Amino acid sequence: MAASRDQLQRLLSVEDADAIDRLLTELKNAKMDRDQAAVTLRLLADARRAQESLPKPQLVWSDLDVRGSRDTSVVAHELFRSAQRYVLVSTYNLGHKRREGEAPGHPLLRPLAERMAQLPKLRVRLFCNLKRMPWQKEANQEQVVADFARWFQAELWPWSRLPELYFDPRSLSPQKDVDAAKDTACLHAKCILIDDEQAFVTSANLTTAAQSRNIEAGALLRFRLSPVCGRDKESGCYVKELAIVEVVDPCVPRFVCEECMAR
Repeated sequence: MAASRDQLQRLLSVEDADAIDRLLTELKNAKMDRDQAAVTLRLLADARRAQESLPKPQLVWSDLDVRGSRDTSVVAHELFRSAQRYVLVSTYNLGHKRREGEAPGHPLLRPLAERMAQLPKLRVRLFCNLKRMPWQKEANQEQVVADFARWFQAELWPWSRLPELYFDPRSLSPQKDVDAAKDTACLHAKCILIDDEQAFVTSANLTTAAQSRNIEAGALLRFRLSPVCGRDKESGCYVKELAIVEVVDPCVPRFVCEECMAR
């Protein structure tokens, strides 16, 4: 275990040489023999190599030509087209105003719809924020959801295969009730998860302005992700599925994993 500082610095940077010198001193003080120290060092080296082999995060911008970064809309389209098994999309705003003469359908969602048509087994979950419009103050939750479902299918998603749509029921708490209004919440997360292997977390909504005109920032990550799961005390889940997709029981969202359902 004898290694002089000069020997280490011939092979490593000053910082790494100092760190290894400290580590060797600690191993010596721990009264490890040569074989034990060698095994420890090999494990540390393997761990460092594994860490260095992970893909590096990529910076993603909207409306900024930043050297070394990628474009938001390009990344979103690439992710949708690369999906094989599973897509999760979360956005606060889905707004799209169709221009006169323009075909129905959200242009940012079209690549996802095309991928769903190519892969019949591809599962797509879309999480969005529902809110009451000024003319819906007196409407109940079912009416608000029905209005959104009609608008979604008519303007945003006219294609045959529909994604599973989810929202947070707290966002539709009646505003006229002061106590209920205190419990309102919004789904503000903006991200895209692909096959639990790629994650794009961004400030950009799924709107044309956010994808191409606003200054938005995000990060693209590629590594094995933990399965997404969430639950509350009562329903077992913090989101509710919209009724525009076929479900066995709309009161039991399919978002809940089997482990959650068993609890």
